[in-house]
Amino acid sequence: MTVKLYSIAFNRPDFLKVQKESVDHYLRDPHEIIVVNNAPTPEMASAISRASEALGMECLRVQTDLGNNWLPGKNHADAMNLAFQQRIRHEGGLNVIMDSDFFMVSPFSVEKCMADGVTMCGVQQRREDYYYLTPNLLFMNVDILPDTSEIDLEGIHIKGVALDTGGRLYNYFERHPEVKAKVKRMCHTWHVTSQNNNLHTLPDELREEYTDDIVFEIYQNSWLHYCRSSNWDHQTHNYHIRKTNLVHKFVYGSMDGSD
Repeated sequence: MTVKLYSIAFNRPDFLKVQKESVDHYLRDPHEIIVVNNAPTPEMASAISRASEALGMECLRVQTDLGNNWLPGKNHADAMNLAFQQRIRHEGGLNVIMDSDFFMVSPFSVEKCMADGVTMCGVQQRREDYYYLTPNLLFMNVDILPDTSEIDLEGIHIKGVALDTGGRLYNYFERHPEVKAKVKRMCHTWHVTSQNNNLHTLPDELREEYTDDIVFEIYQNSWLHYCRSSNWDHQTHNYHIRKTNLVHKFVYGSMDGSD
């Protein structure tokens, strides 16, 4: 079965090459990457389209309403919802929704991860008594999901409790407890920082250059997340140059050292 990976690209067209090369190197399943282009400007949309075409990847342009009060999470969720409702739920099969700033650093099989009737695999979130999945990296076996028109990846407020992107999956899981029962928890480091005592998850050669403001994350020991690539936290250009250089060292260093 071909695994389809939908890469949500808001900016950073340069990431698409690194993402594709790392996925092609490490993903053990037949696969196809589809770029979901939700760039905020025509210029960025064209740059993402050109990068996708140069890499031989389909580019699905989705128009999201930025409005006057744009929030990264809202735009992000809108893009995922459009991709899911327009394409994923109709085509079925094994699907991955991922941000374009995810890169693979070790071998992994989505099909093996989703064996034995797993419905979804993602990072579990809880806000008080409300359970949902964060869809930055989300695996879905659409063929066994009921009522896929009900799946919504927006955030939501429930009785004064704010659930961020993916929060409306809470409602879907409540309506379909049989789906929730077969959700697989995705392991991840959270932010890699000295305070979180998880610097050991980085390669030795990166630790000397890595500082806590970089805030990488690692999922399932195989997926490196750049984090905050939309620059909602207003970091400097030099910061992103330094962080991108570390991504290249991590990704291509792992590929050079692997068999």
